[in-house]
Amino acid sequence: WIGGETLFLPERQAIIEHGMKLIPFNNIVTNGIAGLPNWGGRNATFSVSVDGTQKYHDEIRGSGNYEITKRNITVNRPYGVKVNLACTLGKTNTGCVESLVEEWQDTGVNGIIFWFHTPQKSHTDWIGWDLRKETIDRLLKLQERFPDFIYPSKFTLELMRTEKSSRIVTDNCNLQVGVYSIDPQGK
Repeated sequence: WIGGETLFLPERQAIIEHGMKLIPFNNIVTNGIAGLPNWGGRNATFSVSVDGTQKYHDEIRGSGNYEITKRNITVNRPYGVKVNLACTLGKTNTGCVESLVEEWQDTGVNGIIFWFHTPQKSHTDWIGWDLRKETIDRLLKLQERFPDFIYPSKFTLELMRTEKSSRIVTDNCNLQVGVYSIDPQGK
């Protein structure tokens, strides 16, 4: 469940709760500002967007957002609610991946999912292929130190390398058959 801040309105939460009865595994992506509902023990995991340490996250998402999100994850989270952090990497925040992992690894979150900013015409935070390769190398080293805390897996990180990504991944993407995309009108 992703897009348009999934937990912002009660109606959206109601749609997700209904959907959770129909779908065996649910990943709810949120910025964490509105808090996390008490859906613990159900078939759901929250992926909370944390785009770096406080300095970088607030630069990307607005001043003060980091502390609110962190408090909702570490202090206000209902018992049993499963949480991963979701960190989208771009030019702005690649320098803090080690500090981010060290800061969060003992806070009760399951782990950190790293992925890369997708280049678009209107956005300038595209990491570039050289910095992407360097960042993948750093993530692999972090994964050696924190093997159960860094996602995606070593295998998947290796597939993100430039020389492998289109030939092996994009041309044979399983998401084309295993993920449902539904727009706000339910189509």
